Amino acid sequence: MHTELSTIVSAAQGRAWDDALVGLLAWFREEPHPRVAALVGEVSKLAEKGLPAITGKNLDARLAAAEALLAEGHPRDLPRVLRLFRELRLAQVSKLLAAVAKVPPDPRIHDAAVALLRDPPFSSSTSMPFWRAFLEVVDQQQDPRTRPALTALDFSWLPDWSAETFRTAIARLGVPKGKKRGTAKVAAPMPELGPDGAPPVTRSRRRSVERRAMAARCSPPSERAPTTTRRAPSTPTGSKSRATRAGS
Repeated sequence: MHTELSTIVSAAQGRAWDDALVGLLAWFREEPHPRVAALVGEVSKLAEKGLPAITGKNLDARLAAAEALLAEGHPRDLPRVLRLFRELRLAQVSKLLAAVAKVPPDPRIHDAAVALLRDPPFSSSTSMPFWRAFLEVVDQQQDPRTRPALTALDFSWLPDWSAETFRTAIARLGVPKGKKRGTAKVAAPMPELGPDGAPPVTRSRRRSVERRAMAARCSPPSERAPTTTRRAPSTPTGSKSRATRAGS
């Protein structure tokens, strides 16, 4: 990282903002620290200075232009692509979100998320699938600033059930899939042993024994397991005769 940091500093001193931005993004993806994220934001403003807004003869043309910029992969272009979330219609924004989801982790997506959710361009019930997908893309960024920043926002613009769903989703930002926050897997306790040192007969075990016994009684004689009768131990002849003689 020291070599990369010296490269970033050299690029910034030479006002090669594109190169400095690329280096800072690589640093953030390796170590997503809030200070690195703040540096990305500052250098990004310098790198995109003078770039024109995304235009087109209609909204579909602007969407196509934004998708083309993302496909080229120049980091300086992401902020002006993200600004289109306020300018396109819901169906077009959903397509743009699918393209943004392919971008590697970038702290500027966090900045756009906070701004959009603070003053949302869409608040109808039909926009809820978009917002759920939007939070999933935000979660992919693994930005440590996101959960506390979004938790502090006011979601009164959402219906009650949607606001609760949002708060639950925000609380789980950064949690690996399939795990619940604040819970740990606990091993099952060992069963207590009975007086004879054997495990106690539980209800499920008793039912299992009863089912096997019932199946044995109902099965044809040819399929039943052979039973063995244990004979009582025989008394040796010699010892019996000696006991008889002793008694007489």
